[in-house]
Amino acid sequence: MVLDLMLECSERYWLKRAGDFDKVGTPACAEIAKACRAKASLCRHENADEWADLLAAELGEVA
Repeated sequence: MVLDLMLECSERYWLKRAGDFDKVGTPACAEIAKACRAKASLCRHENADEWADLLAAELGEVA
């Protein structure tokens, strides 16, 4: 659960989600992708993605 919370603070996470919704190609998914990009921007401004990246790198070395 903690890992999920940290990753959801990552700008990269939200940009990936936006890309996934863009691939669907419907107007509704385009709106969701736009919201995901807004969340990514918010994460970038809060610098929360720095902690998520550090945690992901650390867990990647253990896995």
